Amino acid sequence: MMENKSILRSLLLVFAGTALGAGIFCAAMFFQARSFSPASCEAQAAELRDQTRTVREELRTAEAAEAAYAASLRSELGELGAEGKTLAAGLSALETEAADRKAQLSELNAEFEMAPDIQQRTVELRDEYALAIRALEEKILADESEVRICYWTLDDGPTYITGDFLDTLDALGSDVHVTFFTSCEANAGPNEEELLRRETRSGHSVQNHSYSHHYNENVYDSIESFQEQIRLQDEWVYENTGLHPGIFRFPGGSEWANKRGLGKQNCIAAVEELGYQWIDWSCNAYDAGPEDTLPSGPGEAQTLFWQVTSMPIAVILSHDWNWRTCQALEIAVPQLRELGYVFLPLFPQSATMGYNTKIIFT
Repeated sequence: MMENKSILRSLLLVFAGTALGAGIFCAAMFFQARSFSPASCEAQAAELRDQTRTVREELRTAEAAEAAYAASLRSELGELGAEGKTLAAGLSALETEAADRKAQLSELNAEFEMAPDIQQRTVELRDEYALAIRALEEKILADESEVRICYWTLDDGPTYITGDFLDTLDALGSDVHVTFFTSCEANAGPNEEELLRRETRSGHSVQNHSYSHHYNENVYDSIESFQEQIRLQDEWVYENTGLHPGIFRFPGGSEWANKRGLGKQNCIAAVEELGYQWIDWSCNAYDAGPEDTLPSGPGEAQTLFWQVTSMPIAVILSHDWNWRTCQALEIAVPQLRELGYVFLPLFPQSATMGYNTKIIFT
């Protein structure tokens, strides 16, 4: 009898380990899938489906072994009295847990199947929103609307204070959106990828400012390196948000292509060849340069207020590595909102693309 008990316990441990191992793996996959944003699922769904198929096969094998173990265990339970009842209860609990894990796996499979549809619908909704903004722009430009638009753009991030900008924007209200012209290597900061995702989740526009931002080096070395910088940044944004940028801002502004000898028109043609629109700015926060030349936060807000209110559609150049600009944002937005300005994200469909946005304040 003691030998039977020993064998029974060994079998129960093997059964428990098999069921629990499969359960833990399924649970890990389930919660990993929960953490994906809908947009990022497209890039990883195929790989995860392969993993799911592998788990299914392992589960089938484990289920067959478990059934054999269970049959063997039950044949011995009648001889073990009270201990047998305890082991039987444990066996039932493990079977229930295994059933729960299988249900979680089924839910995971359903989410994987839905991921491409969710991403496609996200892109469609963004396009519909962009076209609605374009229609508003055309009414404003035709003097058929009293609404005014401020496109506040922030270059060179994510940075170590981009999170502070996002907190400020959240506090200003869900109707305030900006455009981040991002560059992977321009500023090293923590959690850059998560900041990209947070920018996207918050409804802001995440666009392309080249991968390195080295405008004295590889960005303007040649047309080939110029396009490569755009492609690399596009890939980095897409990998982390599931959405491709569609607007490029030249590091240093579009005139920098002439300064480096590539020719502005050549670079514009290269941008358009990649399916991108490009944009400069009409207003300048003057928040880049030597430290002792930069305005205070309130001073920057006052300067921007004066610039923006001189035009019905304004595009602000600023940077999310300058804490003064975060202060200016907090001050200027409520003031401009009172005058009828709305704060919208930029999309490629905007009427402000290319030469339509003239650099009024350099």
